[in-house]
Amino acid sequence: MNRPTGRAIPALRWWIGAALFAYTIINYIDRQTLSLLAPYLKVDYHWSNTDYAYLVIAFRFAYSIGQTVLGRLIDRIGTRRGLTLTVAAYSLVSILTPLANGFYSFGFFRFLLGAGESANWPAATKAVSEWFPKHERGLATALFDSGSSVGGAIAPFIVLWIYFRWGWRPAFAVPGCLGLLWLVVWRWLYYPPWLHPRISDAEREMLALDRADSESVGHSRQRSRKRGASSSPRRSPIRCGSSSPTGFPSTWLPRASTCEAACSQCGSRLSPRILVISWVEACRAT
Repeated sequence: MNRPTGRAIPALRWWIGAALFAYTIINYIDRQTLSLLAPYLKVDYHWSNTDYAYLVIAFRFAYSIGQTVLGRLIDRIGTRRGLTLTVAAYSLVSILTPLANGFYSFGFFRFLLGAGESANWPAATKAVSEWFPKHERGLATALFDSGSSVGGAIAPFIVLWIYFRWGWRPAFAVPGCLGLLWLVVWRWLYYPPWLHPRISDAEREMLALDRADSESVGHSRQRSRKRGASSSPRRSPIRCGSSSPTGFPSTWLPRASTCEAACSQCGSRLSPRILVISWVEACRAT
C-alpha cells in the first residue's frame, strides 16, 4: 500500500478533523439538492406532494438501514477503505442522477444516495475515535458535525445558482464531483495513526498512551462486571431499549411533510431569493 512520505505534519489529527468537516459539508449539499429543486421538478414531471413524499421516504428508508449495515462494514474493512467506497458510491449516484427521467428513476437514485450517505456518521465517529484522545473527542465530533449546518446553509446558494444557469442536471452532478475531489485528499491524508508516516513522534506517542489507558480501563470494567454478575438482579429485556417503536416514523415523516408543504407554497413563480430563504428553513429540519 502506497503511503505519503515526507516530514511530519504538526497536529495531523486536526487536519483529519478538517477533512471530515469538509466531507460532511459536501454530504449535506448533495442530499439537499432534490429538496431545493423540488418546486421546479414537481412542475416539470407533474409530481404531487405525495409523489415527492415517497422520494423523501426512499432516501430516509435507505439511510436508516444503511447506517447499521455500513457501520458494520466499516468496522470490518477500516475507516479509510470504508469511506473511500461509500463516498465514491454516492458521488457516482449523484453524478448519474441526471439520467433520471421520471418518478421511479428518481426514487431509485434517491434510495441509492441515502444508502451511500448513511456511512457519514459511523465513519466520521470511528475516525475521531482512532485519531483523537478522549479529552478531545467531543470537540472533534462537534467539528465534523457542524458541517451539516454549514452544508445546509450554503446548499441553496450553490445548487440554485447552478440550476438557474445550466438546469437541474448539472445541479445534481456538481456535488457528486465535489465528493470525488474530496476522495483524492482523503486517500492522500488518512491512515490509521499507528501506520501514518507523516505523524509526529509526539502525537503518535500521545495517541498510543491514550489507547493503552482506554484498554486498561475497559479491562477493569469488564472484570468488575463479571464479579458482580452473579449478585446483580437480571434486568428485563423489555426495558433495554430507550426508544419506542413509533419513534422512528414520528421523527422523519412529519419532517418530510413539512418539506412538502414548503414546496407547495413556494411555486415556480417565486423569485430565487425567496426560495433560498424558505427552503433553508424548511429543509434544515430534514
